Amino acid sequence: MNEDFKNTIYKELFSHETIFWQRVNFNYRILSSIKKSNKTIFLDYGCGWGFFIFCLAAFGAKKIIGIDIRKNEIEIAKKIKDAIFHDYDIQFYHRSTLDYQESIDVMFFNNVLSHVKLPVEYLMKAYSILNYQGVISIYDNNNGLSLLVHYRNKRLWNRNEHELTKQRENIFMKNRLTAEKAQNYALMTRGLSEEDCLALLNDTEENIETYLITRENVMPTHWLDSDIVDERIINPIIYKHILSDMGFENIDLRSDSYNYPISSNILNKIGIGLFIYPAFHMTAEKRRLPLKKK
Repeated sequence: MNEDFKNTIYKELFSHETIFWQRVNFNYRILSSIKKSNKTIFLDYGCGWGFFIFCLAAFGAKKIIGIDIRKNEIEIAKKIKDAIFHDYDIQFYHRSTLDYQESIDVMFFNNVLSHVKLPVEYLMKAYSILNYQGVISIYDNNNGLSLLVHYRNKRLWNRNEHELTKQRENIFMKNRLTAEKAQNYALMTRGLSEEDCLALLNDTEENIETYLITRENVMPTHWLDSDIVDERIINPIIYKHILSDMGFENIDLRSDSYNYPISSNILNKIGIGLFIYPAFHMTAEKRRLPLKKK
């Protein structure tokens, strides 16, 4: 058999560099962060046609619920389930809101919260239906920017953005910050140079965090007042504070990257087949009652 033919088939169908395998690897990173021991009921909000749901089934989940606002996606998911995954306990619902009443063990928001107007309401709903020690998993763009915003600012994320985030994290680590705080600061200082980051460290910790929160244009207090938080919350540090106030503990925040495929022959020909967004992944465990509002 012709070697070029075999190599082409391998590259297009089986190589881990393809979009399919990148999505599989992305899903596995999310799933591997969840301790399966006593977790049996999983809900994926914004499930689309069910790719993540079916990965959950392969991962060993006992009962899985998928909800999405797009009716055609849910119809496709149901057909795949009936044809291939008919032996699994999988339920798909077409709903415009997180309208689900039964208790669950794990809740997933993958690239969802940056697209809804009031993410706090979704987080509160997730808390209300999670069992004790239930886990919430959030994966999203670090700043929720759309392609429109990229074009408006006349700048595009490049393949080095995730690497730059890691470089900023190392800068903060070298200045005796904890690994967790260094990672948080790195996520919030997108666009700052090495000199800017070092200058930032000359200030007090309180002033630094105030500056970083203000820089993201997100209100830092009154998390649970949805009439006050009336815009998309796109800052992972703010998510962390919100989850803590709601009663989540063991909050784990990590930087990541998200590969977004571009369906453009022209861009693909010049080697720009993906936008690589800086992203974050956060998991938290329901442990206690929410803090009372003052």
